[in-house]
Amino acid sequence: MKIIKKITSYLNLKIKNMDKSTAIKRLDAIELEAKELRKIIEAPQKITDRVKDYKDILSISNVSESDDNVSIKGFSSEENELLKNIIRKIRVCKVYNEGWLPKRGERRWYNWYNVSSGFVFSSTSYDDACATTSSASRLCLRDEKLAKDFDNKFRYIDEAIIDIKD
Repeated sequence: MKIIKKITSYLNLKIKNMDKSTAIKRLDAIELEAKELRKIIEAPQKITDRVKDYKDILSISNVSESDDNVSIKGFSSEENELLKNIIRKIRVCKVYNEGWLPKRGERRWYNWYNVSSGFVFSSTSYDDACATTSSASRLCLRDEKLAKDFDNKFRYIDEAIIDIKD
């Protein structure tokens, strides 16, 4: 404690005895350092660092968990649970993408599961009509890191949607 007092009084004495041009140079250096420190403090944190679980998604979205509850008349509880998980996936993708929406031809990422139960169809036809798709419709993410993080933290949502049971 005594050493801190000695250092403080030395610095105070040094400042008091400083000439104007030295004081201006010192102040400029301090302001520059403060500016760099503000950049560090105010830098936005990556979304993957801010989101640890679904409660963080709810907080960022400014909604409560009860807002995900769905009860559609005529639907079974399993069907309403499916819709609830689809809403959760939409929420996660919306938060992770931070406003990004893919444009036609723009690269996008998604987590992929090998499902052989007929969940995905590659083509179908009837008479002269033909409908084809190269993959199932899904919500996409802005980059590969987000897709991998989604898979690590929220895979259970997709598993509930496509009914994967280990």
